[in-house]
Parts: sequence; structure tokens; C-alpha cells
Amino acid sequence: MQINILVRKWVLAKMNMSRAIRIVNSRYAYLVGLTLLYLLVRLLVLFCAIDLVSLDEELYRGNISKELISGQAFPFFDYQRSEYEGGSLVSGILAVPFFLLFGDKLISLKFVGLLTGTGLFILWYLFLDRFFNRRVAVWTSLLLIFPQPGWIKASVSNYGALYEVNFFTMMAVLIFYQIFFVRKKKVLFGLLGVVCGFGMFFHYSFLPTLLTIILFWYIFDKKFFLKSEFFIFAAAFLTGLAPWIWYNLTHNFQGLIVCDHLLSHWFAGNNPVNFFLRLKNFFTIDMPGIFTFSDPILEFEPQALLGHWFLSRIYYFVFVISFCALSWLNRRSLLKIIRGIIPLPRFSVLPQEISKEVFLLVFFAVFVFTLSLSGIQFNMSYYESSVFRYRHVAPVGLFIPAMIVIFLYGKRTQFRSFFAPYLNFCIMAFLLGLGLVSNFNFISKDPLHKAALSGIYRGYNYYDLGRVIAWRFDGSSRWVDSIKGIKDGEARRYCYSGMGWGYAEDKFDNDYRLYLSTWIHKIERNYWPYAYEWMGEALERELRYDKATGAELKNYLDPKLASYFYSGVGRQAAREVHDNPKHALMDFRKKIDEEYEPFFYSGMGIELFDVLVDQPEKFFRFMNAVDKRFEPVIYAGLAQGKEYYRCIYDDFGFGIGKVGYNIGTWKMIMSKIEEKYKPLCYQRLGIEVGWRFIHDVTKYVLFLRAVDQEYRPYLYRGLGTGIGWRFAYNIEGCTKLIRYTDQIFWPYIYEGLGVGVMRRYNYETEGWVHEAGKIPLDYRSYFYRGTRDAR
Repeated sequence: MQINILVRKWVLAKMNMSRAIRIVNSRYAYLVGLTLLYLLVRLLVLFCAIDLVSLDEELYRGNISKELISGQAFPFFDYQRSEYEGGSLVSGILAVPFFLLFGDKLISLKFVGLLTGTGLFILWYLFLDRFFNRRVAVWTSLLLIFPQPGWIKASVSNYGALYEVNFFTMMAVLIFYQIFFVRKKKVLFGLLGVVCGFGMFFHYSFLPTLLTIILFWYIFDKKFFLKSEFFIFAAAFLTGLAPWIWYNLTHNFQGLIVCDHLLSHWFAGNNPVNFFLRLKNFFTIDMPGIFTFSDPILEFEPQALLGHWFLSRIYYFVFVISFCALSWLNRRSLLKIIRGIIPLPRFSVLPQEISKEVFLLVFFAVFVFTLSLSGIQFNMSYYESSVFRYRHVAPVGLFIPAMIVIFLYGKRTQFRSFFAPYLNFCIMAFLLGLGLVSNFNFISKDPLHKAALSGIYRGYNYYDLGRVIAWRFDGSSRWVDSIKGIKDGEARRYCYSGMGWGYAEDKFDNDYRLYLSTWIHKIERNYWPYAYEWMGEALERELRYDKATGAELKNYLDPKLASYFYSGVGRQAAREVHDNPKHALMDFRKKIDEEYEPFFYSGMGIELFDVLVDQPEKFFRFMNAVDKRFEPVIYAGLAQGKEYYRCIYDDFGFGIGKVGYNIGTWKMIMSKIEEKYKPLCYQRLGIEVGWRFIHDVTKYVLFLRAVDQEYRPYLYRGLGTGIGWRFAYNIEGCTKLIRYTDQIFWPYIYEGLGVGVMRRYNYETEGWVHEAGKIPLDYRSYFYRGTRDAR
């Protein structure tokens, strides 16, 4: 009898074990398959459209990685981009092994975003599969694989802030559910505390997650703060928060500052009117805005009936219906949660008494309430791309597809109707098709060329490092001296420039005498020409430079460098030419002494190309009013071009001003230019195309071929200059770009490449001479000719 019982138990145990193995195998088989599909889609986007999914702020994270590898010029925590973004340091650290393995390229930086996004994807699947059901997990995973365009960009971004903080949110939610819906283990409380603490250090947008966890813990147990589990959580929380604590102890508690104000300011300065206005904007602008769908097949206009506005609202409408329906279906649980806020033990609620959907619903409400209560107003016009513009909504973005799927396929919420399965499938097919078609836009244009050229982009930009120094610190001599610790000369130049050449732009005042007598001497002398030019721009912009200022400056300016200063004044003045150029010229004559006028007008010429292509009529009115003596100087400045590092990254993806790819528009503009100046204009056009060439090789090649034969040598020389100016750090990459052009013009391109390389490296051979061997032997003579011409 006992033997039979033992055999029966053994058989049952074997059956249970076999069943468990099947469940595990099934769960992870789905997870592996979906993860591979996720990686395939993201890798296609990375290699075929890396320029379309990049943020200029990502390159700052690459600066951190570069500095950690080559040797820090600043203390470690001073690299943190802002007082509340510890994640910027984390992202920089994570990129180090990728930089070491694959080189300091943008694609290496992006692999960190890919790694974080994949981890977040896996956490979502495990969470939904464990606490809801397999169908919810699979369908949500598919929506995450083919999301709205903004989210596919975010999933490969190494931004270290509002997007990546979702990883810590989902990890905290998964642990929380495991504790309160499965089994309480003290080790899990410690793990939850570490995740929450580090999440707060990573970015303050983790705060709603922490508040929601504390709120539910309080509702479940009114005396939780007296229990040993809470003390474990608190100790672990402080451990995770340790980097934040150290940073604030060593940086005068700057972590309590957000957007130049104390954290308390954003809450204390708010009022009910601002709160409801912010709440309204969240639901009417922010939430619909994060979808940004488009249809590349039918190419609808942005505001057309079936354009991205309409498609985005459809997705948003599906979410709103799902959220409202989920709230109604879980109304009893929500009422229990509301009653549970009453601070009496008899109103405590057991986790088993509420549905699992409630936490997600309440988290969304807490996030909206916290954001609206903060009173922070976001300047939408400042951000051009959807990735930037609606990033403050990012911490709840991935809850949108999950809530839709939970409503359609959750066990507690599923409608039992004959038509329900078909309707649900149609909704999911529509949403997936919308994501698939919209994201096809990323990889549909010139994918082979994009993939071949994806390794050219560099993964850091020291100009951004300089800008952050100027923004976060007071421009004191300590920072100017620290920049000297940056080993690479080109990097130092860009860092100085971003910083404002030792004197932050937003702190520039009348004390230019101190700058010229003291500050500029802290900068290596070979960089003084750039510093002088910047100062000319700053004086014209901030002080409206005049002759009285010029007379006083003579006591301070180095006569050998005065030309750079007045070129800078001219560059800024060109940006201020309005619709009455004659009046502007009269004003200029009052400012500039005659001996400096050529330098002034040369500087103007550098910036006037933008006016030429965007507002040609204004350009010609201006040129008709200019003294004829200075016409050659202006056109020579125009042909020189402006430095790549001065331009925002996004400027290089959208064509040439209003000309775009339309050669007819360009020829119409050129028909009004005197014949002797046309070659200079075509050379500048070539520089502009060279900057942008990598973004759409096929279309730009067609554009180049449409130019009249007689002007192509100047055009292609400028093309080489633009390529060299932007990509001289990778000569091999430059030659790869050149191969896509017509070989008959390669001599002109390589000559221009020599000019661009020299300009990028401050006319010093040390920066590029070791790379020159990668230039094809037949074209080296043209390259060296360009380097000589640039001197």
C-alpha cells in the first residue's frame, strides 16, 4: 500500500515537473522569438537610418566615454550633464566597452540604447506573461516591436534620461508585483529599494513610480513604515541613491536645482489655474503628440485629413477608450484603493482584493498629477523632432500599448461576445499595420548606402562638452585650465568654442577688457583667432558694437588678429540684416572703421548664403546697396563656408534651405548672380551638399549631376571641402563617401578634401598627416594641393 502511494506521488511529481518544463519552455520560446524579432527591426533601423534616429545630446554621453578611455580632464561627477540627470553618467560608462570593441563611433554609442531597450522589452514581456496572460504579453510585445515612430527612435537612443528610466520603472513594478501578489521575501524588499534609489539618481522622472509604490504599500499596510521590511527597503534605497548623495555633498547640493530653479520652486510657484492648464495640455497636446505617425507610402501632407495628425489621433482614441473602459471595469478595485487612503487600519486593503490592472491605472494618474502639479512649462517650439518635443511624457509612453492589449485580451476585462475576438483582432491588426507602415519610412530610403556609411559618424562631440561647461558653471578660470587637460588638440578647440572661448555666452557683459587682458591668455595662442572671432560675434550680439567700443578695443586687441575680430562682428551682423538693407548698411558704416571693412564684409559673406537660398530677394537688395568694392570680399566669404561644428546636428538632414533637391530653384537664383561670382556660389553650394551628402547619397548625386557642366569643378571642390570639414577624423570614411560620386570629378573633390581637412585641424598637419596614407595614390597630389591652398 505504501509502495503504491509512493509510486503515485512519484508519477504525479514527474507529471508536474514535465508540465512545469513545458510551461517554462513555452514561455521562453515566445520570449526568445519575439526578442530576436525586436533586435532585427532595431538593427535594421540603426544601420539603415542612423541619422534619422539620433539626438545631438547623445553625443555628450559619448564625450564621457571618450574621456574615461583617454583620461579625464575633469572630476568624474562634473561630467554629469545636468544636476538631475545622473543617467547621463551611467550612459557614458556603459558605452565604454562598446567604444573599446567597435571604436568611438555613433553606432557604438547606439548599442547602449539598443541594450537598454532590449532589456526593457524583456521586462515588459516577463511582467505581462507572469501577472496577466501569454496573449497579453505577446500582443503587447508586437506593439513594442512596431510602435509609433517616436518610440522606435527612443528605443535605440543613448540619452540616459526620460526614456531609459522606464527600465528602472518596469524593474521596480515587476519586483513590487512579485512581493505583494506572489510572496513576500525580505531580499525582494532590499532589491526594490536599490532599484528605486538608483532610479531616482538616474532621473527625477522616476518619482511617480516611487510615489505609486509607497502609496500602494501604505494602502496595503497602514503601519508599513514600522515593519522590518520597510527598514530593509529604506537602507537599500539609500544605497541605490548613494551616487546622488555623493554628488550633492561635493557639489553644494546642486541636485536640488531643476532648470535653474530649486526643486521646491516648481511646486510652490504653481497655482490651480496653472495646474488645470497643464493637465489640459497633457491630454490635448502632449499625449497625442507622442504618436507622430506618418504614411510614407501615400505621402500625406502633415496636416491633411489622413496625415499623421489623423493617424495619431486614431491611436490615441483607441488608448483613451481602453483606459476609460479599464477604469470602469475595475471600478470596485479603484474604490477600494481610494478608501484605502483613509489613515485607519480598518481601511487597509489586501493585495488579493484588487485587480492587477489597478496599479497601472493609478501609476498613470500619479504621473499626470505629479507632472501637472510641478507647473513646469515645456517650450514646444524649441524641439524640432518628436523625440525631443514630447520626451517629458516618455515615462508613461510604453504603458499605452500595454493598457490597450490588457483591455482587449486581459482575463478580467475580456468581453464575452461572438464578435469580440474578431473586433479585437481587427484593432490589433490595424495598430500593428500602422506601426509597421510608419516605421518603414526609416529604412525605405537608400538603405544599402545608409548601412554602408553608418560607421562613419563619430560618437562624441566636444563642442557639446564646452556648451555644458558654460551652461552649468560660471566660466571660472578653473574650467578654462581644465580644458587644457583634454589631450586631443581638435577636441580642445571644439570644447573651447562650445564654452564660448573661456567666457560663457550667456554671461558675457561689458567686461571685455578683462577678457582680452586676462582670460584669453589662459587659452593656447594658436586658438586665439577663433576666440577673437567669437568675441566679435558676442560684442555685436550683446552690446551692439560701435566705433566707441572699437576705439577702446584698440588698446587691447592684438593687431595681427584684428581681422578675425571684425570678421566675427560681420558674421553676427549678417544675421541681423532685415528687410531694409540700406538702413542696415548705414548702421554698419557708423560702427566699422574703414581699415577693417574688408574683414567685416568677408564675415558677412560667410553667413549670407543662408539668406541667398532662403530669401534671395532680400539678398539681392542687400548686394545692390553694398559698395561695389566689397562685392568680391563678400562672395569670397560666401565661398569659404562656415564650420560644421557651429551647426546643429538636425540641420544636416533636410536639404539646403528652401532649395532642397530642386536644381531648377537653384538655377533661378543663380540667374541673377553676376557671371564672375557664380563659381564662388557653386563652391559654397558644394560645401553645403558635402555636409549633408551622407544623409541621402542617391538624391544628392542626382542633384550634383543636374548642375551645368561648366560649374561642376567648383561645385565638386566645395563638396570635398564639406566632406573633409565634417568627417576629416575618418579619412577612410571620406574616401568611401567620395566613391559614390562620378569619378571624373574626383580630382576636384580630393582637392577640396584637402582644404576641409586643413580647416578642421586648425591648419596643423599633426591632426591628419597619419591618415593621409588612406587616400588613393592617384589622388594624393590633388589632396596635398588643397592643403597648400588652404594655408
